[in-house]
Parts: sequence; structure tokens; C-alpha cells
Amino acid sequence: MLRHIPFILLFFFIAFSASAEELKPLTVQLKWQHQFQFAGFYAAVEKGFYRKAGFEVTLKQAAVGVNPIEVVLSGKADYGVANSELLLYHLKGSPVTALAVLIQHSPLVLVSLENSGIYSPQDLIGKRVMFPAGPYGANTLGLLAREGVEASQVKQVPMSFNVDDLINGQVDAMVGYATDLPYQLNEKGVAFNLIQPRSYGIDFYGDTLFTSRDRVGNKSEEVRLFRNATLAGWRYALEHPQEVIGFLQTRFRSSKDLEALQFEATAMRKLMAPTLVDLGHMNPGRWQHIGETFAALGMGPKKIDLDGFLYDPNRTVFNERMRQLIWWMVIAAALVGLLLLLLVALNWRLNRKVSAHALELAERKHREISLRLLSKAVENSHSGVLIIDSSEKVVYANPAFCEQCGLDAPELQSMNLSDVRRYLALPEIDSRCWEGSAELAVPVEVKGRFADGSERWVQVAVSPILEYPDQGVELYREPAPVSHYVFSCEDITPQKKSQEQMEKLAFYDQLTGLESRLLFKLRLENALARSARDNKMTALMFIDLDLFKKINDHYGHDVGDEVLKAVATRIRQTVRSNDTVARISGDEFTVIVSDIVDHTVVRRVAEDILNSLTKAINVAGIEHVVSVSIGIAITPSDANDVETLTKHADVAMYQAKKSGRNGVQFFSHSMNEWVREKKQLEQDMREALSERQFKLVYQPVVELTTGKLVGLEVLLRWQHPVRGSISPEYFIPLAEESGLILPLGKWLAHELIAAMQRISSVGVTGLMMSINMSPKQVRDDALLRDVSQILQRQGVDDFRLLLELTERALRDDGRNDGVNLRRLTELGFKLVIDEFGEGGVSVRMLSELPAEYIKISRQFVQECAYNVASQQAICATLALARCLGIQAIAVGVESLDQVRFLREQGCALGQGHLFSPASELEELLDRFSPDNVVMFTSAT
Repeated sequence: MLRHIPFILLFFFIAFSASAEELKPLTVQLKWQHQFQFAGFYAAVEKGFYRKAGFEVTLKQAAVGVNPIEVVLSGKADYGVANSELLLYHLKGSPVTALAVLIQHSPLVLVSLENSGIYSPQDLIGKRVMFPAGPYGANTLGLLAREGVEASQVKQVPMSFNVDDLINGQVDAMVGYATDLPYQLNEKGVAFNLIQPRSYGIDFYGDTLFTSRDRVGNKSEEVRLFRNATLAGWRYALEHPQEVIGFLQTRFRSSKDLEALQFEATAMRKLMAPTLVDLGHMNPGRWQHIGETFAALGMGPKKIDLDGFLYDPNRTVFNERMRQLIWWMVIAAALVGLLLLLLVALNWRLNRKVSAHALELAERKHREISLRLLSKAVENSHSGVLIIDSSEKVVYANPAFCEQCGLDAPELQSMNLSDVRRYLALPEIDSRCWEGSAELAVPVEVKGRFADGSERWVQVAVSPILEYPDQGVELYREPAPVSHYVFSCEDITPQKKSQEQMEKLAFYDQLTGLESRLLFKLRLENALARSARDNKMTALMFIDLDLFKKINDHYGHDVGDEVLKAVATRIRQTVRSNDTVARISGDEFTVIVSDIVDHTVVRRVAEDILNSLTKAINVAGIEHVVSVSIGIAITPSDANDVETLTKHADVAMYQAKKSGRNGVQFFSHSMNEWVREKKQLEQDMREALSERQFKLVYQPVVELTTGKLVGLEVLLRWQHPVRGSISPEYFIPLAEESGLILPLGKWLAHELIAAMQRISSVGVTGLMMSINMSPKQVRDDALLRDVSQILQRQGVDDFRLLLELTERALRDDGRNDGVNLRRLTELGFKLVIDEFGEGGVSVRMLSELPAEYIKISRQFVQECAYNVASQQAICATLALARCLGIQAIAVGVESLDQVRFLREQGCALGQGHLFSPASELEELLDRFSPDNVVMFTSAT
């Protein structure tokens, strides 16, 4: 046993040395995305400073809302980069330690437009200033406080990080980095003013490398090595900025272009002042001043205690040297013990030689077994393996590679590399690239065809095998020649197909196969650029299906999807071959008509689309007639950018719908005025709800035989303070479109309750109270809850509540509203069909609706004294009402002749100016007494 002790000690020593060479993974949380601001870290990674220190470092980008301090404290990163707010976390008890200041002067500056008149902090009073809230805004707040400006004297705007907010006048000034914001403004050709806090005595530190206090205490050697490697990276980056910029663009995929990175590098060097201050230097007095600024702004405690916050590399070096001294003493003691053991082992020298020979035999057997196992693993591997010699002749190919090429092993054995490339596009090799080195080449992706004829993608990596790789260390030696090359081929067809599928999902609509909104935008951008270059016009069609919701509601979304696919097919078959068709939302399509010289081409294409849809679409045996409204905007006359051109085409489409649907409308700039007018009226309507500009008026419904009051129709009026009286025919459609019809209906319900309670208070009971409603209100489930509340209010039981819907609305939407209508009738409401005779409701549909009243069209009533056709229409309506057990109410009665005719035909009820115009409630109460009111029951 004693003779094995030296080998055991040697084994553990070698194992320790091998483990010491393993790279320790570390994560660094950056403050923002990859840019020259973090150049030292990239240099430390790419130039091997971290690896030399024993670390494998991962650099994590940040996004909006990511706080590097919180990330490090949570353990998701080992090190981080923060600003001077790091001190505020320390003062509030967070265990953080600043390791090195990387940027000696904060890059934060205040920027305003040149013509803004803002040249100093005092000029910011009363201005809109974009700067971060909380500790991130301390730099700006400190500047304002030092110059006597209260924080309340400026309007703080949250950070959007968008310089266009400054250019477009959204803000008067904004905070940004001196390393990139001036560059952005110069690129856009915008002149600007710069306020630097340092000029006013506010000189915070910029980027600071930090870690947790526990890591400093428990892993001091790691912290020391990591800090030194980081600073070495920064020294290299400052001396070789162009090389580091190359890393950023190729290795780290920075979103900034070359000029922006060069500008940032120049600005960073000024802020870091490497020729004046050592990299990483931290001044305790300056940190003390920063802490006092936080305290003055009320952000931190007044007592500034820096204990444990500032890292002292000198103290760490002393501790490390002591540790190394102890370690070497341990090693020395081990070596002494080893020597003693070796002296003892000399007595068994002969036995050791025998054992060594036996061990060699065992190792040889082990190698043979390992080779057989390796051969079996390669033979059965799913990855293709091809080995060629230095003359490019095939030496070996495993079954997986044979399958990838579609060849068998004997065929491959007789080939060279150029022959194999006819089946699989393997990369070229150059032995000079690998002489004296066994580094792997960068994997490449190639296309091949398998034995079954299917096209496959293969990822290929080439490894050289050197003739004598185990040479001893010499001052100079000839490069080792390459004897063989090993091609490792991995089938990545599933990954490629997945990637293609993802691109298809992103760029194409899955229902219709048309291009998606994303690809449409890219196509339109290219078309506009081409038009500007070739001095030609490009037209954009915005196509919307008319009343498509009815198909979805009546027949279901499956049928609706089939209709959409049919419409997409017809549009695609109608347009020119070089036109682009896209589906950008549910029932909205776009067509890009490129390279046109006048409007006639695009008009012809649009009319062809309309004509293609005149033929009904058959889905599951049901014919669906579909029409579309098309809006057209043309560049350059209407707009030169994607967003504006799209908006103008949308406006034109909406105008086509307003003009009756199933038509084409070219954009004109006057349409924008109409859109603005519509938006202003919508805003006025919102204000009218809160300012009580709406009011209710009431028109009596009377018995034609006695003139007694039997009911009131509730009518809505809007008295605008500037526009005057606005007709319901104008604002009700807008309210339905904007969604304001629902809160407007709730307001009306509450007003109606108050009115019924007022009527009851004067002893009038039994009246019918009729409310006009829109289909959108009927479809709203919240309406049922409001109705239930109305019926539960005191004083409502004495009234007969009616809901009026026009015949046209019932024809278009009645089937969809049927469920809610029946639930309303169950709650006690009665349905009135208004404007009967104008909407074309079928007798069958009328019999299916829970209607108890119909109102004869005003046009028929006003012409009944002299127009035979109107008289016949009234007689037919009354006959139909009697057959269905429905009461009829004549609307628009203005003469006694009309009353006589209606009474002769059996019409019992009427309303109109002959009896009373629509009036306010108090005026009507003065005219009708309780004795002059009839309780109108279903038996009447």
C-alpha cells in the first residue's frame, strides 16, 4: 500500500491543477443595450482578459424597466453596472459595494432645441422637462436645486427615450446621454442647446462597477481578479476603439451604426479622463458629496456612512498575499512529505517497475476498449461523420453520413471530396489554415438531398488531425502538417423548417394565405422608395367588407372564414401580377398598386375588384352576397410615408362607406377636415354627458277618439353651448360608432326614473313611457342589469314601459337581438316597432318578434288625406296589426282630416303636432290633468 502513496498524492495534485484551470461562469448585468458605453467589458471578453483570470463571462443587455442593482441583489447576476444611485441603495441598507468607477463624469445632460430660448437651468421654469423620476432623476433635481429652481416649477415628463418627442415639441427639454443624444440630433439636422450639470457644480459619477457585499467578503480573490480583468479590458478598449467597435458590430450585434459608435467612443474618452485619473479610481469625498446631494433632495438619510460601500483593492491584495503565503507553505510541507515517501519507495523500485509494466498493459487494453466504444458510437451516431486524408480522398463515412448523401459506404470509399460535393455542398478546406493548430472551423450550413429524394439542411464543422500533435515545447518548430480532416454533419432540417414556419407565420396570414400586416408594411416601404427613385406613382387601396359582422353573427365564424378566403381569392385573381395583396385585420384588406402613371390604372383595378364580388359566394349551400368599400390614397400627391398614406387610404375607405358602401373613394385633403370635425364632435359629446347638455323632451300619445293622454314618447335633445341644437339624426350614429351610446343610454334611464317619479307625484298614473333604443344598446348585457334596476325603483310599477326600435334596425340586427328582446319583455317591457312600412321586415319575422305596438310611418300618415297609395298602405298595416293582435299608433298627425281617416280605419292611437309637439315635462303636466289620462291596458 505504501508504494502507491506517491501516485495517490500526484493524482490529487494533478486533479486540483486541472480543476483550477476550469473557467468559472460569471454574469454581468449591463445598464443598457450593447454599445461603446460598455466597451471595456467586450474587450475583456474578446481579448481573453476574463479567461486569463479564470472566468467565462456572460454580458446581459438591459431593457426599459431593468434595474441592474435589483438584478444583482436578487442573485440573477454576479456583477453589474450602475450610476451614482448605487450609493442611495447602500444608504438605505442594501448590501452593495462599488468596485470601480468607470466613467468619472456623469454623461447625463439636458438638451433643448436651439430656438427654445433655454440656455440655463433657470430657463426651465414653467417648461416641460423629460427626466426620470426617483433616484435616477437626482442628477437633474440636484442641478435645479443648486440653481434655485424648485422641482414644482418645472413639469416633469416621464422618460420615453425618444428624441422625436423633443423635436416634435412634446417636451421643451429632455435628459439624455452626451454620448449619443447630440449625435441623434445632428443626424436629424436639428440644432440644439446643451446644459451640462458639471458646469454648475453637479458632478456625479457615471458608470460604476459593483457587486454584492457578500461576494466581496466571501470571494475576495474572485472580485480582485474580475476587477483587474475588467479594468484591463477598458485600457485596451480606450487604446483600440476601432477594434472594439468591430466586436460590437459583428460579435455583439449592436443596433448602432458605425458613425454612432465612433461618436460614442470619442465622447466616452472625454468623460472617463483616462489621462488624468486612473481607471477605476474612486474619491470618498466625492461619494460623500453625492450622498449629501441625495439627502438635500430628500431621497436618502442625512447621515452619510460609506463603510462597506467602497472597495479597497490594496487591502484585498494584502489578504490575498497572506493566503498565497500560507498556501505555498502547505505545498512546501506536502513536497517535503512527498520526498520522504519517495525515499521510502526506493526500496520497492523493482516492484514498481513490474507494476508499471502491468499498468501499461492495462492502459493499452483500456485504450483498445475505448477505441472500440468510440467506433461503435460513431457508427451508430445520428450525426454524419466523414474522414478524408490530406489528398482529399474519402477514408471513412459512417451510416448517418451515407444517408445524408444518399450513397452507400462502398461508393463513398472510392470518391474524393469533390465527388462528394455533387451530393452535399461541403465547405472548401485549405490545409494552410490549420497548420500547427487543431482549432475547429466555424460551422456552416449546407443543403443536400437524402436517399429518399427529400431536401435536407446539414450543419457541417471541420476538424483537422495533425500528424504529430504531441511535440515537446521548443523555441521554434515547423508547423505540424494536417494528415486528415473530420467532417461532422448534423441534420438541422427540422430546425430550418421550424424557422421557415415561423417566418411564414410572421409574414403571411394563416387563413387566406395573403401577406400579413408586417410584410405589407415592408412591401409598402419598398414601393414608396422605388416610386421616389423612379419618379412614378404608387397607390394604396384600403378595402373593408360591408356588413361582414352580420355573416359572422348569423352563420358563425366558420362560415365567415370561408367567405373571407373566397374574397381574398377573388381580389388576388383580379389585381395585376405585380400588385401586392395583404390582409391586415379581420375583414380589412390592402392592395399596393405600384409603378402607375395616372389614376385610371388604379381605378380600373378597384372597379374590377368590385365587379369580381358581384357574384354570390356559396358556403355550405348558402349564397352570400358580399360588397366592399374601397379607399385609395396615392403617393406622392397624398402622402410620402407609410403611416400617412395608410391613414389617408383608411379615411377614404370610411368616406366610401359613408357614401353608401360598395364603392370606390379617392382620398382628398378635405376628408381630413371631416375626420377632425367628427373627432371634435365626439369629444364635445363626452363633455356634454358630464356637463348635462343633454335633456329629455316628451311627445304625447293620445286616443284619437277622445284626445285623452295615454302615453309619452321620450326623446333626446342636445343643446350645444356653441353649435346650438344638434339633431339626434347627426349625433346618435356617432354615439353608436364611438361607443358613447351605452353611457348615454344609462344617463337616459336615470333621467327617465326621475321623470316617472315626478309624474306620479302629481297623481298621473298608468301612462305608457316609450324609449327609443339602438340595436347596440339592446345587444349590451349591461342594459338588462340597468333595466332590472329601473323596475325595482319605487314609482315605476304604475307605468307601462315600451322600447322602440326602427323597422330597419330590426331587419338588419333583429335576429341577433332576439334573445335580449325576449329577456326585456320578461322583465315587463313591451316592444314597439317604429317607422313601420319603411324597413321591409317580413311578416314571418314580425310574428316571431315579441312586439305589441307598431308605429305607422310618418310619410303614410301625412299623405293619407289625399294619396291613395298611402291610404292603402295604412289600411294594410292596420289589417296586419289586427291579425297579429298588435296595437297601431299613427305618427306625425297634423290635421283633423288625417284624424278622421285614421279613426274610420280603426286606428285608436296617434301622436303629432296636432296634439302637442315634443315638450318639456313640466309644460305637459300643466296641460294634462289626472282626469284627462287613460290607463291603457292590453284589453283597451
